[in-house]
Amino acid sequence: MSQVRKFLPENKLAKTITDPNGMLLGHAVKKAAENIEKVRDIHLAALEVKLDELAQVAATAMQSQSASDAANLYRLAREVLGDAGIFGLKHISRAAHSLCELMAAGDRHRHQWAGVAVHVEALAILRREGKNPTGADLDGMLAGLAKISRAPV
Repeated sequence: MSQVRKFLPENKLAKTITDPNGMLLGHAVKKAAENIEKVRDIHLAALEVKLDELAQVAATAMQSQSASDAANLYRLAREVLGDAGIFGLKHISRAAHSLCELMAAGDRHRHQWAGVAVHVEALAILRREGKNPTGADLDGMLAGLAKISRAPV
């Protein structure tokens, strides 16, 4: 007959919380920011590739208007939204979010594909403007994108 052995695995989170020398929230946030900075250049280059791919997929999707191409465009817009947000590119992130909303409405949106073209062009403009574009024109453009994506279906 075999004997039952019980063991309790080490819970590193519980140990860190109860350890008086554990990492505090402020330190954890600072360390996370430092780690993000270490990979910034690599990920920004990958974001540029995704933006190029998004433009190509959008062109294909506007031609085919197929569900699979639309789903691929939505996926890429969602990735751009997340990646741009992590690195503080809030305007690109907002434009990608608006494109996600437009794609989520699907073919129920009256002018979906015209809206996609506008969003892709806006993303190209924001990309050329750099990290922190400013101005009333920029705010107007982002408000316009939001208005397009929320147009009545």
